[in-house]
Amino acid sequence: MGDGKPLPFMFDTGAGTTMTQGLAAAYGGKVIVEALTAAGGGILAWSPLREYPKLTVGGTLTITKATGGEPWNAPGALHCVSPNGLLGASAMSNAVWQINYETKKITTAAAVAQLDHIKGAIEVPFVRGTGLSPTPHLQLGVGNGKLDFLVDTGGGIPLSINKADLAKVGVEIPKDTPTADNLAFGAGGAFASPMTFIELPIKLGDTELVVSAAVGEGTAPGANGNIGHAFLESFVVTIDYTTDIMYLEPLFEGSRAPQLNPPSSAGVMWANGKLIVSAVAKGGPADEAGLTVGKVVTKVDGKSVGGITIEDYCATIFGARHETVTTEDGKTYDASPVEGFYTRKK
Repeated sequence: MGDGKPLPFMFDTGAGTTMTQGLAAAYGGKVIVEALTAAGGGILAWSPLREYPKLTVGGTLTITKATGGEPWNAPGALHCVSPNGLLGASAMSNAVWQINYETKKITTAAAVAQLDHIKGAIEVPFVRGTGLSPTPHLQLGVGNGKLDFLVDTGGGIPLSINKADLAKVGVEIPKDTPTADNLAFGAGGAFASPMTFIELPIKLGDTELVVSAAVGEGTAPGANGNIGHAFLESFVVTIDYTTDIMYLEPLFEGSRAPQLNPPSSAGVMWANGKLIVSAVAKGGPADEAGLTVGKVVTKVDGKSVGGITIEDYCATIFGARHETVTTEDGKTYDASPVEGFYTRKK
C-alpha cells in the first residue's frame, strides 16, 4: 500500500478489491462513489468506492489509480487468511495473472507470451461480470445445455452448481448420493449451505472432463454455479484480462479430475467468540451419533477451547484435521475424515 511494508491480501477473482478502514485512511485517495455491495451470507451494505494511488504486488507490479471499497472487517475464518482485505478482480483487469497451485506462486505479465503453461492448455473465453467487480464468468457444457459459472479463487469450494439450474439442463441427482450439512462462511458471515456431491461430465471449452461437483442452493448468486479453488488447484490457471481468455493446464493425467479429499466427520469454525460445529458429513460417525451443525464446541481433541480468541483459532484450529469434538452438552464425537465418503452409498 503506497510505500508501506507488504501486507497479506486474499487473491480473490470473485470479489472487488477491498481493505480495512485503517488502510483506506492511511493510503487511500478520494471517494469515487458510494456503492451497494453484496457478499456471501446475504449481506447488503453501502460502501465507499475509493481510489488508491499506488498498490504494489509482489514487489514488481505497480497498480496506479486502483479502486476499492472499505471497510473490510474479516469475519470468522477469513481473518486467518486475509485480515487486511481482498485483492479483487477490479485491480486485476488490465493484466495477465497466472496461479500455479503446484508451486504456490502467482505470476503477472502484460501478455501470455511472457508466461509458461499456455501451450497445450485448455483455452476458454470468459465474460466479465457487471458492476464493481469484473469477475470472470465461464460458460461450461453441462447435461443438455450450458451453464454460467463465476471463477472464484477466493472460494474454498470445488465446482458448485445451484440445484435448480442443474435440473434445467436435464441432470438428475442420484438417490443416496454423499451429502453434508454445512455452514459456509463468506464476507457476509455464516449461512446454511447443505451440499450433495456428484461426479459430473462437463465440457470445458472443447475438452470433456469428469469432475467432482457440489450441488446446493444459492451457491453462486448471479450465476448458475461457482468455480472455487478446490477445483482450480488441479490446474495451472492463467487469466488473461487483456483478451478475456482463461488457460487451464491440468496437473493430472487423463480426463478425470482428482477426487476431493475426504471430509471430516465434523468440522468447526470460529463465530463471535466461540467455536461452533460448521459441517457434518451425512453417514459419518458424528452424524450417526446425532451431531448437528450450529452446536457450540467446548473441546477439540480433548483440549478446552473456552474463551478462544480469533488469533488462537487461526493459530491452532483453522485448517487442521481433528480427531474429536466435544459440545457444551458434554458429548464427544468422532471428527476424523470419512474415508470413501464420495464413493460409498448412504
